[in-house]
Amino acid sequence: MIVVVNNPLSGRNRRWPRLVASLRQQIDAPHRFEEPTNLDAYDKLAADLYAGLDAGRPVDLVCINGGDGTLAHTLSALARTWGETPLPAIALLRGGTMNTIAHGIGLSGKPPAILRRLLHRHAQGQAQPTTTRHLMRIRDGLGVDRYGFLFGNG
Repeated sequence: MIVVVNNPLSGRNRRWPRLVASLRQQIDAPHRFEEPTNLDAYDKLAADLYAGLDAGRPVDLVCINGGDGTLAHTLSALARTWGETPLPAIALLRGGTMNTIAHGIGLSGKPPAILRRLLHRHAQGQAQPTTTRHLMRIRDGLGVDRYGFLFGNG
């Protein structure tokens, strides 16, 4: 199963709502299109996806359509919930304003085209192109673990 996590508040998604509609149209069951609207919703989604492992609904790929912040929120929720269980593969759809992480791994293209390629490869049983990156864990001032690749101090 492929899960698309879409941030409706990301810069690109707000400017181009047709882009989001194009992504949503590509997703049919058993795949899922999710739009967490707050930080608690990311944790709830991560818990739901983790529960699916025992229920025979494993996640093969999580496609994140948003920017660097959406990536960090999604990965943080997944890592906190999944613990030592290996995370599913993660794909970046470049739906943010700057897409620093996506650029850093050489990913280019528009989100609908990237998703179309990923869905096609999945349907054909082909392996997705991958690169491996290690997550950094930062404990914030409230004692909450945050995970990501890019952190700023201010």
